[in-house]
Amino acid sequence: MLEWHEISFIFTAPTPNFNWFGIEVSNKEYWTGDNCRISYTLIDAVSLEKTDFCNLDPCDRTDGPIAASGPHRVGPDPYDLHAPFCVNKLDNVSEAKDIYILWNGAEVSHLPNVYSVNGIYNPIYWNGKTGGGGQTAGQVWYTWSMRLFNACGEYDYAVNFFKDGDVSTVIDVPPVNPPYNNSVVTPLPCCEAQPDIYVQNVIIYGSGLAEYVAMNNIYTAGNVIVQYDADNVIFQAGNEIHLTPGFHAQAGSHFHAYIAPCTPNAHYKNEIQNNDSLILTELSLNIPDSLIEYSIPVKDSAVLVNYKPATYSPVIFPKINHGSFNISVDGLYNELLVLEIFNSSGISVYRKQIVFSEAITMDITGLSQGLYIIKLNSSKVAYTDKIIYQ
Repeated sequence: MLEWHEISFIFTAPTPNFNWFGIEVSNKEYWTGDNCRISYTLIDAVSLEKTDFCNLDPCDRTDGPIAASGPHRVGPDPYDLHAPFCVNKLDNVSEAKDIYILWNGAEVSHLPNVYSVNGIYNPIYWNGKTGGGGQTAGQVWYTWSMRLFNACGEYDYAVNFFKDGDVSTVIDVPPVNPPYNNSVVTPLPCCEAQPDIYVQNVIIYGSGLAEYVAMNNIYTAGNVIVQYDADNVIFQAGNEIHLTPGFHAQAGSHFHAYIAPCTPNAHYKNEIQNNDSLILTELSLNIPDSLIEYSIPVKDSAVLVNYKPATYSPVIFPKINHGSFNISVDGLYNELLVLEIFNSSGISVYRKQIVFSEAITMDITGLSQGLYIIKLNSSKVAYTDKIIYQ
């Protein structure tokens, strides 16, 4: 009896014009119960199809082709000759580097790098000034040049535009560097098969998406602050969301907590529907040794449940060092983890997403000596500690 199995696989073609492939099979000879020998393989209906660019990982918010806009005026009136210029449609871009405004190849202005693992949701702005914002640039043709990065690789952006008029309009726009470069690094969506997320002693702030998605439960511990300027913070869990005493969504923040099934084919969300959602604009819990559970349907009620602490305890040593220290987490293997280092002023000076297995050694000799805050975040670990580099 023949059994047909549909098999599909994805591979990277060696050239753009790749249009054929060969199949080599080997057969394992074996005997069935009725002494019938099977020693062949049938292949039928072979097809070769081009995939949708690099949309291969539904867990990655920055896959897919980059389709950044051209430089244009900011604001509701595209013909306002006094408005700043910007480039937007960078939602699936993780980093923009080497951002220059050029005139005939010469540098007119150099803008700071921008990065966000969740995608750059706000535009990158140019105020129409030369250098660090001194003199007004002339009314001529310019080139906006930068390098854009996402999960598909690197894209060289170079678009010409004409500056007609002087920038004088004052609009309320976020700065170029923060809040992106200091924004929270959130876990990947739940298709990473992480059942629970523990959020501990963290301040979530800045614009852009900060999304925590868990297959089962989300737990907070310690002081978890959703700051007033956080404009899109989402907690999504398949079963329960536990907000402990010490959690505070400040007035002015946009915090959404809701229960929804976790599917492995969902990309990042540009917006969140508020049906069956809990929206907190001011919340301060003062219930000792208790947790609050919110579940669908969301009502004006609370259920007390028992807390389930995280099972992993990171160790950072030596705390006082000469630019090198170790991070150890017993029992943690192949965990996607975000490591971030803040200086004593609270400014992020290092951030990297790594695959962690029990121990790593960090070298920060390129930084200035002083006090630093080390933060580790993943679906299994939420940890903050201090070191002194002397």
